[in-house]
Amino acid sequence: MSKVSILDKINDFTIKRKYCKISRIVNKEELSSKTGYIVDFSNDFVLFKEVDDFFIRGFLVFPIHQVSKIRRNKNDVFFDKICKLEGIKDSIKKPNIELNNWESIFNSIHKLGFNVIIINEISDKDTFDIGPILKVTSNKVVINYFDATGKFDEDLTEIQYSDITHIDFDDIYTNTISKYLKNK
Repeated sequence: MSKVSILDKINDFTIKRKYCKISRIVNKEELSSKTGYIVDFSNDFVLFKEVDDFFIRGFLVFPIHQVSKIRRNKNDVFFDKICKLEGIKDSIKKPNIELNNWESIFNSIHKLGFNVIIINEISDKDTFDIGPILKVTSNKVVINYFDATGKFDEDLTEIQYSDITHIDFDDIYTNTISKYLKNK
């Protein structure tokens, strides 16, 4: 799919708030598809609210160039109708995230006070980093990683933007575990 037609479709789905399934490819690897609503976009990034089986997961940000397909079939239309009737669709509000580049995205999330999940889905580099944003530069972000027991690492984690396939924030996992983090 060409970038122009992807942008046109993304624009249409954003304006009309259409439930959809987005498929992504990075380095010829098909990544896991996500269902939900496109909340905002720029020429380079998509802000997506994941809704899976009527359960609001959280926000994702990923580069537009990864998008290989945007699906809206009869199942998606039916799910969209149910999301509207259940109040799910109307509960989705657009956060103030500047989608210019990774630096502006991380600065925006930091300003809103959310912890973040940073993911590299490429199989030979597969990583999952979670924690509060401590520092943002033009080429990397620094977080204080915490593990699944709520314990912070002693060392800070630096992540190059080139090693990110997508990020999650304001999601149920991060928000819930963040309430129970252990002090340093």
